[in-house]
Amino acid sequence: RWCTAVAGDPAALAPPPPDADVDPRLAHLFPSVWERSFTEARRASIAVPVLAIETPASPTPASEVDDRLKAFSGPGQRIDIAERTAEAVIASGALNFPF
Repeated sequence: RWCTAVAGDPAALAPPPPDADVDPRLAHLFPSVWERSFTEARRASIAVPVLAIETPASPTPASEVDDRLKAFSGPGQRIDIAERTAEAVIASGALNFPF
């Protein structure tokens, strides 16, 4: 959508005028790489093993973690740890995942 909007805007495709304060493309804000369909397609294209390390600070809702992990086309494993530290990751056995 973002590319279509920018491509359809002659001012956004032209070189910025020398006296312009900002780039005309900024009128279209920034492309969203977080749109659900874009993200789901990106996950489906990843066929290498995926290790999801979840902590209480994870921005992913707990109810969505398993479905998101299943969306990858390669093998996946979820590890839940209590804190975001290297020690907690090592103690979890996550590094034994078959990379």
